[in-house]
Amino acid sequence: MAEKEVKGLVGLAGLGSWWLSSFTEQERDYIGRRFDESESNKTYVPGIRVDFSGDHVSVGDQTGGPYTPVRAGDTGAVQSLTKDINKIWRSTDGNPRALLSNLFGLVRKSDPHLSQRLIAKLIELDAVVELHSCYGHEIGNRKGFFDDPDQLRNAIAACERQIALAPRVAKLMRGEWKAKQKKVAESKLSTTLRAQIRYSDFTLPYHHGYSILVEIRQKQGNRDEAIRLCHEALKMGWQGNWNRIIGECQQMRLF
Repeated sequence: MAEKEVKGLVGLAGLGSWWLSSFTEQERDYIGRRFDESESNKTYVPGIRVDFSGDHVSVGDQTGGPYTPVRAGDTGAVQSLTKDINKIWRSTDGNPRALLSNLFGLVRKSDPHLSQRLIAKLIELDAVVELHSCYGHEIGNRKGFFDDPDQLRNAIAACERQIALAPRVAKLMRGEWKAKQKKVAESKLSTTLRAQIRYSDFTLPYHHGYSILVEIRQKQGNRDEAIRLCHEALKMGWQGNWNRIIGECQQMRLF
């Protein structure tokens, strides 16, 4: 029996076989519904809503107006739309990693078991930047960390996973910035416009994992570890109040 063909965004992402083998029909329906109910569909193909894993296409006016259903086989509309969809998908590098990261964000709170299967696929794809983002979501905020031992343990583990990726993420982010700078420099834009677009310096963003783990170690009284983590983040260039925290920890050592 031939394997069912997976269409829609999952098929475009080249994730069809994995999708069918990793989730039950009920789970696939649930994830698809979560996606369709979210605003995510619109961000992939402006003005066009594509079935998550089927052959249903809808067209809208990109201004929040109603979407009109178009099904496979209806005149030449679907063929024309498919060309547009594939063109837009290619313009985003046909990135299955972005789709998986998006799905993780949609199901992580409601079904941790499904979200871990999505994480496993991202690990398989070596999707470093997307994993960095997913682990940040897993860490969550500071509420309840010290009231719930399980939550604290899970937060520490997520921080450590995100920190383990930090050197590679930093390198990739810097590489992307340099590539964009090169593209702007080689563009046909005027010298004045190129100067306006280019950035003078690149800075890494705030690092949730380092920041939260430093706070946890401080509250646990492990100031040496907090200082070590601050130095590590500072050396890599991640944004944060590292020097202030180092100073505070060193002062506390005197008491």
